[in-house]
Amino acid sequence: MRLIKVPYILFLMFRPARTADAAFLTALSFRAKAYWEYSEELMAVFRKELTVTDVYLRDNEAWIYEEKGRAFGWYALVFWPILTPGAFMKKWAAVI
Repeated sequence: MRLIKVPYILFLMFRPARTADAAFLTALSFRAKAYWEYSEELMAVFRKELTVTDVYLRDNEAWIYEEKGRAFGWYALVFWPILTPGAFMKKWAAVI
C-alpha cells in the first residue's frame, strides 16, 4: 500500500453569527455578488436581498465560515412556511 502525502488539509470551521456581524456579512455578501461583475444598476436591485440586519441574524440560524481567523463565507437556514410546512431555505454567501 502506498501512502500519499497531503500538503494541506482544510478543516471547515463555522461559528454562530452574532448580531454584531450584520454589517460585515452585508459587505461580504456584496463582495461575493460583485465577483460576477454585475452592473451598478443590477447591484442596486440586489441591495435589499444582500443586506443582513441584526434582526435577520437574531431571527435565523446563521453561521460564519472562518479559516485562520479570517471569514470566507456564511450561510443561514431560514424557516420559510410559504413553501410547505417545515420547509427551509439556505442562504449562502462566499468570497470567491
